[in-house]
Amino acid sequence: MRFVRCGGIILLIVMGGLSLVPLAVHSHPPSNMELKYDGDRQALNVTISHGVSNADTHYIEKLEITKNDALYLSRDYTSQPSTSTFTYSFDVPAAEGDTLGVSAVCNQYGSLERSLVVNGETTGNGDTAGFSLLLLCVAAGIGALLYTSKK
Repeated sequence: MRFVRCGGIILLIVMGGLSLVPLAVHSHPPSNMELKYDGDRQALNVTISHGVSNADTHYIEKLEITKNDALYLSRDYTSQPSTSTFTYSFDVPAAEGDTLGVSAVCNQYGSLERSLVVNGETTGNGDTAGFSLLLLCVAAGIGALLYTSKK
């Protein structure tokens, strides 16, 4: 009887994990974003890689640009210019040492953030919300197995 109960819990965890697979396959944040600042033109060039099958239904819907941690510019979009990689250019006056940040938000799932210091390095972090959820499910499953095996 205990084996059947444990097997039911494992089946429930596996089914829950598999239900997340279609979300991860069809909806995803941008895979990469490169920032380059042109000091001569006072322009920030943002190159985004977001591979989609239809740029009118799955696209980067919002870009937010910060300058020294304050919102400088926010743009909303209803499609993206290409199904793979594209570049936007924004007039952003900045001095050496200023930090420019960009957040690109997918209309279906996730976001990606990058920042750079003018005349410095590009840094950033990717969206890990889906991965965190998967880790939470695995941890809950392991906890349930340990709990049921001690009874």
